[in-house]
Amino acid sequence: MEEDNFDFLDDMQNRKIEIDKSLLKQTLKRGNSMPLNVEEFIELFGEIQEDDFRDLSSQFISVINGIDDEFTYIIGMENPSEYQKDEMKAWIVDGWGEDWVKQLLLYNQDKEEYEVCTIIWDCLTQYSNLENFVSKSNIPNHE
Repeated sequence: MEEDNFDFLDDMQNRKIEIDKSLLKQTLKRGNSMPLNVEEFIELFGEIQEDDFRDLSSQFISVINGIDDEFTYIIGMENPSEYQKDEMKAWIVDGWGEDWVKQLLLYNQDKEEYEVCTIIWDCLTQYSNLENFVSKSNIPNHE
């Protein structure tokens, strides 16, 4: 009898973890930032599974592809320049966390998804230039 209770509690805990993970993925699908770093994700949900990597990669790429589509329309920016697109890529990496984006790059490299790797690498390159986007030379002088 007591063993049945433990099995039930284990089952409920596993269901809660899956629901929480699904809610996180749904939040990311809406274009939000990743609220957890890789270590926190593993602590909460266990090791990152194949389907997690696949889903997160897809959601990250969707957000990046959204720069040319609905995302720029939502923020009121029609026909952003290449500079603005690059800046948005850098801020998206900043929002997801460099650790996550690098994990996604490694996963897609292992899966030989080189087209996805190219997009992710470009985003990481723009992120490495983030200081250029916020340097004083880009901010109007208010003296």
